[in-house]
Amino acid sequence: MMMEKLSFSPKQFSEKNTKSAIIEVLSQKWPLTAKEIYSLTKKVSSTNVSYQAVHKTINELVTQEVINKNERKYSLNLEWIKKLKEFGTKLEEKYLRKKIENNQQ
Repeated sequence: MMMEKLSFSPKQFSEKNTKSAIIEVLSQKWPLTAKEIYSLTKKVSSTNVSYQAVHKTINELVTQEVINKNERKYSLNLEWIKKLKEFGTKLEEKYLRKKIENNQQ
């Protein structure tokens, strides 16, 4: 079975790095310009992030198809959201199945 590559690591759940901060910002409000994302990311990030770092990360997220750019505004990619949801559902099913198997032994 081929593993799908998701651009979201478990580390991102425990700390507010730039990628997770941008995703969090865009999950609350969209579409936003890079400047608006920077401003809001500074508020939710645990590190002092520069505009250049935010802009570079935005471009990486666009390349990874995590976010979409429409004119000069950005939003989360609905297909990425669907894949993330599907991944979470499959992961939950695997863990529940394993738990049931372990309880039956």
